[in-house]
Amino acid sequence: MPYLIVDKFPNLINLVCNFENLLLEKKLNKKITKPIFVTGLARSGSTIITHILNCHSDLGSYQYKDLPYIEIPYLWSFFNKIFYFGLKDKKRIHGDGLFIGPNSPDPFEEIIWKKNLKNNYLKPNSQFLSKKFLNKKLEKELKENINKILYVRGSKKRYLSKGNYNITRLEYIIKLFPNAKIIICIRSPKEQAISLTKVHKKFLDLSKTNKYLEKQLDILGHYEFGPNRRAVYINENNFKQIQRYWRKRDDISGYLLQWSGIYKLIFKKYLLNKNISSNIYIVDNDMLINKPEKIIKNILNFCELKYDKFLVKKMYNLVKLKNKEKKRIENKSRIEIDNIKLYKKILTKFVKQ
Repeated sequence: MPYLIVDKFPNLINLVCNFENLLLEKKLNKKITKPIFVTGLARSGSTIITHILNCHSDLGSYQYKDLPYIEIPYLWSFFNKIFYFGLKDKKRIHGDGLFIGPNSPDPFEEIIWKKNLKNNYLKPNSQFLSKKFLNKKLEKELKENINKILYVRGSKKRYLSKGNYNITRLEYIIKLFPNAKIIICIRSPKEQAISLTKVHKKFLDLSKTNKYLEKQLDILGHYEFGPNRRAVYINENNFKQIQRYWRKRDDISGYLLQWSGIYKLIFKKYLLNKNISSNIYIVDNDMLINKPEKIIKNILNFCELKYDKFLVKKMYNLVKLKNKEKKRIENKSRIEIDNIKLYKKILTKFVKQ
């Protein structure tokens, strides 16, 4: 029923949202200090990093219990305990060993972006948002909802966001929040393409038995894999080639081109830009798995978060839940060779060991 109300009665939700904003008026104008945005191509490790940071007592994020009324988290918080009562944590269908439950973080902020960008990422134009982009309504709603989440989480000090599509919006995000901390996740391209392909097939299989899945993914703005899969639009040539590979059911080649387009954008637009690069920290998935304690400490240090050995141990235990089975992957095609060169270039220049 709650999901049906969101889907069928958006105007009603807007009215309730306006009422909630009036109730919390004094809370919504607070300065947002050093928000943390975790991003990267899907299957790069952004979810585990977000789960790790969500352990910190200073950080507040969107959680599963905020669904489906993510724009009215305060009023919904009086009822969501009943709605999610008895629901236990369970493994994600992605096959990464992570457990999720009502208190787990996820990229539900994307619903606000999707609403205000008018499905920008589904139209044939670039999804990249520069610092010149302007959308006052989006900015207002984004800041209001961030403050509401921090208040609902018990007056948390800082906001934590996870969003794969934010990778094309970092210039704009830093314009809105100049002191933001951006964590970009990266992973070996062929390994990531294989992982994306596996998850895509799992979502396709699940959609055959769950008729509502396609609609749910659309509401959440989740197009990385599954029945609604669509490439991130970096440029026309890249987009068309990816779609062409996917139509031929060559999923891995399509995802390799997606990797290439996204991480070239990251390298040229963000990492080589001195005005932006100081806000960014790169986390390599392999390093996180092989040196979890060291990488976790580096992340906390970059984010200017206090830590102690008990907190780091709790975070470290989350990393141990991830599947660590790895197979030797050969990179043979020209796309793969070019990708691995860019991957090594980013690691060499911008990843702190």
